[in-house]
Amino acid sequence: FPGGRAPLDKDGWGVMVDRMHKRDPNARLGSAPYFDAALLPPKDRDILVDYLAKHFGFDSEPRVVQLESEAPLDMQALEKAMFIEYIWKEDPAKYPTWPWSHMLTFDADGNVWNAYTGCCIVRFDPRTGETKAYEGNGGGSSIEVDRSDGTVWYSGDITRLNNGGSTPGSPMSIVKRLDPKTGLVDKWLGAPSNTQIFDAQGNLWMTQSGLVKWDRRTNSLYRWDVPVVRSQPYGIIVDHENKVWFADHYTSGMTRFDPDTGKFQYFRLTQEAPTNIRRPGIDSQNMIWVGAWASPLHRVNGRDVGGALFRLNPKTGEVMERRLGVEYAALYNADVDPDDNVWVAHDNYLSRYDQKADSFTHYPTPRRSETLKTAITRDGAVWFVNRNGSKFAGYGATSIVLYPDKDKITTLGAYFHEDSPFALSGKYRGPKSPKVTGGIKSAFGSQNAAEYEKWAIDNGLPGPGQGKPATEKQTADGDRY
Repeated sequence: FPGGRAPLDKDGWGVMVDRMHKRDPNARLGSAPYFDAALLPPKDRDILVDYLAKHFGFDSEPRVVQLESEAPLDMQALEKAMFIEYIWKEDPAKYPTWPWSHMLTFDADGNVWNAYTGCCIVRFDPRTGETKAYEGNGGGSSIEVDRSDGTVWYSGDITRLNNGGSTPGSPMSIVKRLDPKTGLVDKWLGAPSNTQIFDAQGNLWMTQSGLVKWDRRTNSLYRWDVPVVRSQPYGIIVDHENKVWFADHYTSGMTRFDPDTGKFQYFRLTQEAPTNIRRPGIDSQNMIWVGAWASPLHRVNGRDVGGALFRLNPKTGEVMERRLGVEYAALYNADVDPDDNVWVAHDNYLSRYDQKADSFTHYPTPRRSETLKTAITRDGAVWFVNRNGSKFAGYGATSIVLYPDKDKITTLGAYFHEDSPFALSGKYRGPKSPKVTGGIKSAFGSQNAAEYEKWAIDNGLPGPGQGKPATEKQTADGDRY
């Protein structure tokens, strides 16, 4: 895709590499580098930095990966399918960076909500094309609608708050709640969120540097530190037993949190080199599905056979792995349709895994771009956005839908299927939520601070300037958490 990291000189690449594999001596309690420093000896580090400076420096010729083969396509399946693109643009002079779409979701009325990074939050009706942008409170990289009252949670954009003063404050990442009826937005400080999802009790769970819960009864945010080295919680899902699962972005695994006991359990997906995990899904049998954003190369007859899709059995810990057969595929998410097919988004493709046939079907997207998290309707339509195409090619915000069988379209409205984990808030029947007032609130501190401090010290991850780096081995035993 036409983007990626900006070019740097040797010193710049040195800082970038060191930030990933060396623990910051001034980091907060329990912080760890992105990957085990033992995987990058000093001599290899120097070779890597020299390579990056030579090929991705200020004077380097732009380059992309050359694919040696195309994905195998099922033409009979493609003949049934249809994409519809919804595209809109903003005046590039209106914002300091060109806005781009990052994630979308549905409300109870069949509308699509788009987290428009660098701009705003956008609602549109795919049946009529009617569009409304909620501006003035930033956009976001993640978004979730409370289907019990229509309020919208989003986060990801950097925000400056002046708290009534004339000079904007320091930039901060916060989570926000919008009431579309009034346009008011509540903002929580100290609670950046990567992804949100509701549970069956109407509470909202969020991930970022830890696990955060919005308690509907108290209208307050509570945070837990995660006792997994290099976890960096990312995508999140709630299973059919109301347990909360999130992807450990830098630790090749998934962690389960039990809200009733407050206990965490880590499940490693692969024993190979660290694998980036982003956004999980769940099927009707309570199996957890997740794709690998960065998989160790796996070759058959000298050819890379693409990124990995994993299935985790929570009861046994058993892990099944399947490779896509698409070169260098970087799987952003795994999402399950009403027929228990698993859909994954990756660069330039959507791919469907048929559990019964144990096979993939690949759908090339209309535009070449990085394809992000999907949202699947009760009719099996797969919605998604383009990110880098919007950001770098400049063709605006996108909300795109794939109909795997165009002859089965019953409505252009977008509704989650009844058993979708993203539809749980629509089943909530308790007391009404507190109203959005447009106020600024603060999240409570860590709910497991004492236990986490002991765990961090035991694992060589104490506060600033103390302790030794933890090793990969210390995250391999899920039972210890």
